[in-house]
Amino acid sequence: MADSDNSRTLPSITRRNLIAGTATSMVATMATEAFGSTAPNRHKPVEDDPAVLGWREWRAAHDHYVKANQALLDRENELYRTTAWPAVEIKRPALRSGGFSIGSNQDLDYYIAKSWVGVEARPEIEAKLAVKHAEWDQAAKRMGYHLAKRAEMEAWNRRYKLAVSLMNTPALSLAGATAKLHSILEMKIPVNRRHPKWGPVDSEFRASFVSPELDMLLADLERIGRRDRG
Repeated sequence: MADSDNSRTLPSITRRNLIAGTATSMVATMATEAFGSTAPNRHKPVEDDPAVLGWREWRAAHDHYVKANQALLDRENELYRTTAWPAVEIKRPALRSGGFSIGSNQDLDYYIAKSWVGVEARPEIEAKLAVKHAEWDQAAKRMGYHLAKRAEMEAWNRRYKLAVSLMNTPALSLAGATAKLHSILEMKIPVNRRHPKWGPVDSEFRASFVSPELDMLLADLERIGRRDRG
């Protein structure tokens, strides 16, 4: 009880940094050790726990998704850096910005309906849009953007399906229950290049997606797992 109480008095940033930093190593260690071996009936052997096996598969898919996500962001950054956004600029001095952009035929319909663009200008604007979108698509294809986008989506789908499968798999050990909670928390946090792949250590960002109570529960499970391993 004292250990649990002390864990709850840690500063929030320190506590969440510890949680984010130890979650993966904790579950990985618990998943490779059949703890409780001195009391054969106390715990189900970890190697027999389908939740642990499912977590390992999900973890590999999560790692793959992170790499695919970063590859897509790299292609996007290169595309935006080297290729102009496919849009036609329309001047309108009455606006504070001095004008506006039309990026699609739907945009064009909207501004014609508002009488910001004359109907007679439609053919010329549509022709310019077609050229700009063709240039954009050619650049995207040349840089491998579409392939990276498809790979990222496929990786996301696999990670999601494995996460759902893991949630529907009964845990037969403490390691299995911890693994399921770890997956739940990580799936709530958006993956992006500004944060570590196992969840951001920035406490405010993490708290936007994961409640502190769940983080504390994960910490409790980690503490119990360490204690039981001796």
